[in-house]
Amino acid sequence: MIINWGNGGTPGVSIWDWASAPSAVLGTGTGTDSEDPTPSDDLLHSPADILRHLLVDLGAGVLPEDGTKTNWPISEGQELNAPDNAVCTYDTEGFDFGRAQVTGQRFEHYGVMLRVRSKVERVGWVKARSLCTIMDQEVYQETVVIDGSTYFVHAISRKSRPIYNGEEPGSSRHVHTINVSINVHMLV
Repeated sequence: MIINWGNGGTPGVSIWDWASAPSAVLGTGTGTDSEDPTPSDDLLHSPADILRHLLVDLGAGVLPEDGTKTNWPISEGQELNAPDNAVCTYDTEGFDFGRAQVTGQRFEHYGVMLRVRSKVERVGWVKARSLCTIMDQEVYQETVVIDGSTYFVHAISRKSRPIYNGEEPGSSRHVHTINVSINVHMLV
């Protein structure tokens, strides 16, 4: 609601009336519909875990417990020993954009690194590029459910193209990494 200052204010200057602001702006409300999601600053799952579940939901891979040796399993925090072709997500440093003075809600984008490992370098490059395409073109206001917790992923911003890191020490498997930031909230 826009109001004008009365006595003691500057006539004709409008300010935002925070008491009547929509709950989607303030981060309050019921969270019962898509126009009024209620964010929580407390995530019950790591951003890397949320991203891996989102990628699985979008068909980019499978969870390790559901996978076979050919379906690109996506793990979080610790790489699988097998198969050779696999993806792992890791939490990294994100970006803090400050907080809302009225509510104290923090605004931050979490950092995540994707590590794409493959037996053949070109296969890893193609997989890394396909992950980039999915994150660039298919992720916009997605909902992810993990163990009964619902997360709202506003967007993913890539901070790098796929970077070739060479062969793993002690193996002939090739590694590519992608750095992203993810804007995500848990819905209450």
